[in-house]
Amino acid sequence: MIKELGQIVTCRPDCTYGRPELRAVRAAVRRKDLSRVTRALAGQPDHDVRADLVYVAAEELVRRHGRAVPDWVRGWFDSAADDPHAWALRGAHAVLRAWKIRGYRRAASTSPDLFHQFHRVLSGAEEVCREAAALAPGDPTPWVLLVHMARGQEIGPDATLRRFGALTARCDTHLRGNEQVVLSLSPKWGTPVETLQGLVDEQYRAAAPGSPVRMNLVQAYIERWYNLAPAERQAFLARASVRSRAEIAISGWLEYGDTEGQHALHNSAAFWYTITGQHALARPHFIATRGHAKTFPWSYLPHPAWEFRKGWLSALRG
Repeated sequence: MIKELGQIVTCRPDCTYGRPELRAVRAAVRRKDLSRVTRALAGQPDHDVRADLVYVAAEELVRRHGRAVPDWVRGWFDSAADDPHAWALRGAHAVLRAWKIRGYRRAASTSPDLFHQFHRVLSGAEEVCREAAALAPGDPTPWVLLVHMARGQEIGPDATLRRFGALTARCDTHLRGNEQVVLSLSPKWGTPVETLQGLVDEQYRAAAPGSPVRMNLVQAYIERWYNLAPAERQAFLARASVRSRAEIAISGWLEYGDTEGQHALHNSAAFWYTITGQHALARPHFIATRGHAKTFPWSYLPHPAWEFRKGWLSALRG
């Protein structure tokens, strides 16, 4: 923890962002009380918050148990076979467990055996998520997960966009859903840049003032930057058109000033303004995170927590 210019600068990698409803479901997982999680899901009308609850609970299961599915978890899922929220949680756990098996390295650094296990678990995850979708047809959460797993399944842009279409038919501004489609269409998975850019440009033109969907443009620029050779990255970030469009997108998202629950977008905006060297513009976004850093996209840099703290200090000084 560092104190600079009268403010505390800290970095707490924390998928709850300190939000009490998310911390409560994480605590429930630690107590092995998954029924408490599904009750929270059943009582939550907000699509974005419900997806956050599912992901936080699933991330805690993976953090505690890694690649394994403990008997108590398997037994609880089997006992809740009629509960759509239990199926969504089961699907999220399978998706995140699959990525835990594979790891986040480039494909060339992943063994054939791990790939086989990865695809096997993802195949099961798809079945689970489709059952969740069938049990709760109006819930976008299973479709967020299906978009998330699309890149691992290597189903291609067209099939990914069909899944995304099913998601947006239920909630077109879904925060995690929009983040996941950008990630699944990232050039790092072999998708042509034009496909990703075409989607976010269309969304950018159609998005209402204050819509978080405007941030897809910035997320896409981050993906494009990451996929470039190191020698080309700075030139991309220095383009006046790229900087201008990103700043307009962020300003458009902030137009009405209500970003409650959108900590992940502030995290991405802080990251973008840090890598472009626009530190003064990053300042309000770092403050909005309250030091609760989402690992992504800071994991695109060699030392994520250190880069977050350094970026925040530069923002305070900028």
